[in-house]
Amino acid sequence: MIKRHLAGGLIIHEGKVLAISWTTHEYVCFPKGGIQNGETSEQAAVREVFEETGYRASIISPIKSWTHEFDRDGNHYISTVDYYLMELVDDKPPTPHRETYEKFENVWLVIDEASAKLTFDDAREALEIAIDLLDESRPLG
Repeated sequence: MIKRHLAGGLIIHEGKVLAISWTTHEYVCFPKGGIQNGETSEQAAVREVFEETGYRASIISPIKSWTHEFDRDGNHYISTVDYYLMELVDDKPPTPHRETYEKFENVWLVIDEASAKLTFDDAREALEIAIDLLDESRPLG
């Protein structure tokens, strides 16, 4: 059994949410990756979003953690993913720092259409929670 702890983020900006579209796996999800030794989940989320998308972001709020069990390549995995709602830090053009095996591209999905384009249930649920968090943070009136 292989246990993994990952962290990632959702950036919602001008009515769109940032996702990544894998060309090798044909799925759309949010940027995330493994937490390194000595790193907090929050630090990993910020780093992974930057490495995978090239966008600098800061955390607004935690969203939720999900744990999944699955089998792949003869191994059993237990994978926990912590997602955070984030905002852009600056408007610099993105320069991703992806690993050579990471064959994906940034996609900005219109909020109203994003859920239908996301591949995984946890990503759709994370988006719903993120939208609710943003709605709660907006002043009334």
